[in-house]
Formats: sequence, C-alpha cells, structure tokens
Amino acid sequence: MVRASSLTSRILWRHMGKKSAGKGGVQVKSESVLLPVVVVPSASRTEVTAVSGCGRQAEVRLCLSAPPVDGEANRELVRFLARACGAARADVQVVRGHRSRDKVVAIEKEGLTLEALLEELRKHV
Repeated sequence: MVRASSLTSRILWRHMGKKSAGKGGVQVKSESVLLPVVVVPSASRTEVTAVSGCGRQAEVRLCLSAPPVDGEANRELVRFLARACGAARADVQVVRGHRSRDKVVAIEKEGLTLEALLEELRKHV
C-alpha cells in the first residue's frame, strides 16, 4: 500500500518536472511566425514530405532522421527549419509539442511571413 504522502510527492515531482523543463516558459515575440508541424522521427533522412493548406490552416509534415530520444528529434527539427528559412538556430524554437509528433514552431526572422515560409518549404518537397 502506498502512503498518501508518498503519492502526493510523486504527483508533485511529476508536475515540477514538467514545469522545470522550461516548456511553459517559452517567450514568443509578436513578430514570430508560428508554424504547425507534424514530424516522423527515425526516418532514413530529414526531408519535407508535405506542405498543405495556406495561412492559419497550414501544416507541414517532416521526416526527421534523428530518433525521438533526449530531444534529438527537436534539435534536428530546429536545425532543418533554420537552414530552410535562412534564420539562426537561436531564432527557431519549439513552442508546443516537445514530446509529441504534432508541434508548433516559432521562427523569428525579420520580414518573414507564414506564406513566404510555406513557399520556401514547398521547394524542399
């Protein structure tokens, strides 16, 4: 039988672990472009497989060569998107979906619009 204090401490530890990972504290500036992305980790190579929709209904599907272990797939995603849109890696960050295949990525680059980013990614399909 598990004591109540032990159960409570486990719940608090899980909650604090999620909070301390910094996922909730991502700062997104108003000039950032938010891009919904669906990723497939552990693929044979990193590539854009589909760009569908336009405007706020847009979605990008990416295959990533990195496995979903210790944030490797997220780092590969940031590296690929930074290279594809010509931004610094520091200006690309995963805002939502750190442990999910469905992610939202914020890209901060002067003059970049969602439509221009989608056109650039369509070239990589």
